[in-house]
Amino acid sequence: KAVELIKRNSRRYAKRQITWWSRDKEIVWFSPERKGEIIRYITERTG
Repeated sequence: KAVELIKRNSRRYAKRQITWWSRDKEIVWFSPERKGEIIRYITERTG
């Protein structure tokens, strides 16, 4: 029972985090597989 509650609460917490972060328009989201795009984005902003 405890394991089920931990799993459920963890999923709910993760969903709340995603909802909260998705409201911030300054955040740019990337898929981890798109490494080239991530590197290019960082390079353009850091020089």
